[in-house]
Amino acid sequence: MPESFDPYLSWLGIRDPERPPNHYRLLGVALYESDPEILAHAADRQMSHVRTFQAGRRSAESQRLLNELAAAKVCLLNPAKKAGYDAALQAREAVAAAPPLAVPPPLPVEGHSPAVSPESLPMPPMTVPPPECSSHSSLSSWSGSWIGTASGKKGDSPHLPERPEGCNAQMGTAPFFPPEPPAPTAAKSGSPLVSAAIVVLALLALVLGGLIVALRNPGFRAVLGLGGTPQDESPARDGAAEEARPKTEEETEPVVEPTPEPKTKTDGEPKPEPKPEKPKPEPPKPPAWVDASKQGIRCGNVEVKIASAAVAWPQLLQDGAKVPATEPCLLISITLENAGAAPVEYAGWGAAAAALKDSLEKSYAAKTFPGATVEGQLGQTALEAGGTATDVLCFEPPAADELIDYLRLPLPAAALGQQGTLQFQIPAAMLTRESAPAPEPKTVADQREDVPDDDATQKALERIRQLFADDFRGNTPSQRKALTRKLLGAARTETNAALRYALLSEACDQAIAGGDVDQFREALRQIDRHYRVDTMLRAIGVLQGMLQPSPKRPRGNEAYKAAAVAGMQLARAAVAQERYEAARELADLAWRIATKYGSDTKDYVPKKEAADLKREVQVAQQEYDTFRAAETVLSQQPDDPAANLTCGLYCISVRSDWKAALPLLAKGKDAALRKLAEDDLAETVDPARMVELAEGWWGVGQQKDGMLRRAILLRAKSWYEKALPGLSGLDREGVNKRLRDAAAIGIK
Repeated sequence: MPESFDPYLSWLGIRDPERPPNHYRLLGVALYESDPEILAHAADRQMSHVRTFQAGRRSAESQRLLNELAAAKVCLLNPAKKAGYDAALQAREAVAAAPPLAVPPPLPVEGHSPAVSPESLPMPPMTVPPPECSSHSSLSSWSGSWIGTASGKKGDSPHLPERPEGCNAQMGTAPFFPPEPPAPTAAKSGSPLVSAAIVVLALLALVLGGLIVALRNPGFRAVLGLGGTPQDESPARDGAAEEARPKTEEETEPVVEPTPEPKTKTDGEPKPEPKPEKPKPEPPKPPAWVDASKQGIRCGNVEVKIASAAVAWPQLLQDGAKVPATEPCLLISITLENAGAAPVEYAGWGAAAAALKDSLEKSYAAKTFPGATVEGQLGQTALEAGGTATDVLCFEPPAADELIDYLRLPLPAAALGQQGTLQFQIPAAMLTRESAPAPEPKTVADQREDVPDDDATQKALERIRQLFADDFRGNTPSQRKALTRKLLGAARTETNAALRYALLSEACDQAIAGGDVDQFREALRQIDRHYRVDTMLRAIGVLQGMLQPSPKRPRGNEAYKAAAVAGMQLARAAVAQERYEAARELADLAWRIATKYGSDTKDYVPKKEAADLKREVQVAQQEYDTFRAAETVLSQQPDDPAANLTCGLYCISVRSDWKAALPLLAKGKDAALRKLAEDDLAETVDPARMVELAEGWWGVGQQKDGMLRRAILLRAKSWYEKALPGLSGLDREGVNKRLRDAAAIGIK
């Protein structure tokens, strides 16, 4: 006996009898769930679970169920498709919930008598002929008419015998059992025994007739355990009664034209067999999509395969020179191998390829670059016999955080002189992302101007205060932020060196007074861009001014908080530049501002963070001295484990230079860091391995402190973000939770 296996029940726990289940039941969500995030997570969860059975003996069932889950996901995440599906589902439920139509009882038709149960058998009054009509009737004819009526056979009259002609006297009524009929004339003076025998026979005939009626009733036969309709008789097939009888499922599906009954039919004659319905032709199935990671497609004599799919920065060919693209693209590399004995003309898919679509039916258009072509993209090409070629297709790239199960790429076979379409499905695991290319170092002469002298700067400030006199009267944080924006805007278009420098210097002061750290840093960047000046020293001057009282223009809580935060940010930047003297000064100013005004303000002022940073800067300077000594050792002993570890950790914590740090850690004496560095250098593209590597860095970072802890946790965060596009279900949710945890502790 073949094994009965229900994947819906065994794998998804669906006990409902409906097969296949509706989309909502299949995903395990509430009926008509409208939240796209809930639907997407539910679909990913179910598909991730079913994929675990793909490698076993139930691989075929697993693939069919994955297809159903994918179809449900696509339908419910598309608003238009979901609306149509919900409407159809509601209509089906309304039909199922409607009450059955009431069927009236069949009308009696002459010549037929519907089957009745013994309980419902009426006790009709009997019409007895008067004595003067007795010579024209007999007990046998009277009892036979009654029995025939009760039996319900075709041809039996449902009425009592008609009165003979000439009998016009009023008939009376009698109970169910008739009185003893008058004796025949030949026995007028006969024995009472004869009359008694006749009465007994009449009673037996009546009982026998009632028994026959009862045995014809299916309910009565069921009580006796005799089954359905008697085999020696066929039930009445009156048209009205047949319509009133409820149809069974076998009679209603499939619909078969009824065969009319012959007009003359004898008891026991078998019913004619219904004509079998002709099978309906099945609609043609659409061509299947081929998994590009496992196989190619044969198009004539040419084998076509997807070699790779990556979000990268392509090289462009423009006027005979290579120019790097300024934005990333989705590059799909295709290999073509001519296995035939004759050349094949390849027209090139290139920019004319059909639009790419993902699992949610989102399209990605082909990417073109006016005046340039993508390096490696083929045009009209002849594929020699036995030769190979590689073409590159360029599309708009999917976002890094976009949920993609697969990409579908239809390629017209006409490019190879054939008919049809080559349908490739590129799984998410095959999609990789490359980091942005590092800009090439350029040696450009310093074109910045010298800082104007004090007299020119002072005159410029007086002119600025006259032009913006109304704005300078404002003391609220919002008014000072508005003034900062005006000053920065005027500086962008100003060509006079003194006026521009005065505008930017005043913007620094107003940004801090208004509590706007971002605009303060922007003003410093503009000063560094246009003038040969040490912006660290300029920032130190602004923060020192925050420690001085300002009775004419009092500062609010936001100003002190912004000054402390800006001081800490600039101190870290100074450490990264290995300018430890400036770093110590900035960290100390941030701590003094936070300590002096933190207890007097309602807003948060980072006193503890400023104190921690002050200690970190001191440690970083000590590590710098150790690093310089280790560099000296490595210059003489490049494989020294201790020196490699020291230099590697310094490159991570202070310089944030992982490219230089990883080779050093791979030769260091710390076994855990050595293994992580080796795996990191391998640059895996497997999302699962990326998550494993991120977890490793996260665990090590939790054991460190200070700047080293922050740098390692940031490395873990970068690997989590790289793995996210290739994950789904619980794996994706776990990585998202880890990223939220990182943001909560300031790892951004």
